[in-house]
Amino acid sequence: MATGFWQKWPIDTAYAHRQTEVRMTYDDKNIYIGVIAYDTSYHVIQTLRRDSRFFDNDAITIIMDPVNQRTNGFMFQVNAYNVQSEDLIFSSTEDFNLSWDNKWFSKTKLYASYWAVEIAIPFKTLRYQEGKKTRGHPVFPLRCKTK
Repeated sequence: MATGFWQKWPIDTAYAHRQTEVRMTYDDKNIYIGVIAYDTSYHVIQTLRRDSRFFDNDAITIIMDPVNQRTNGFMFQVNAYNVQSEDLIFSSTEDFNLSWDNKWFSKTKLYASYWAVEIAIPFKTLRYQEGKKTRGHPVFPLRCKTK
C-alpha cells in the first residue's frame, strides 16, 4: 500500500492534509488501482461532464509513463462521483492532449469519512513497445482538492 503523499497545491513542501491510500495489481489484461481518499462527506464537484474542469474537483489523477522514457505519459482522472477524464501528456511542451479518448473503467463509492475508487485500465490502452521488459512506473496520485 502506498501512503504518505505530499501536497501539490497550493505548496508542494508539506504532507497532504487528508491522506490517501493506493493499492495496485494486474492480470494479463488490465492494471487495477484501488484508492481510498480520506475526506469529509462534502465534495467539491464543479460539473458532471466528462473530460471537463478536473482540477476544480475532488478527484484522483493517475499519471503513467509506460515506456519509461519520461517524455510522454497518460493521465487518468476520476472524481468522487465517478466522472472520468483521460489525456495524453507531452513533457517537451508541458501540454495535454485533451481529445485523447480510450476505454478504461472506474467505480466510486462515498462514505462518511472517505471515498473509494476502483480503476481498471486495459494494457492495450497503455501503448508500449512489444517485448520490452522494463515499463515505466505510475505516479500516484495527484489528488485535486479545492477547499
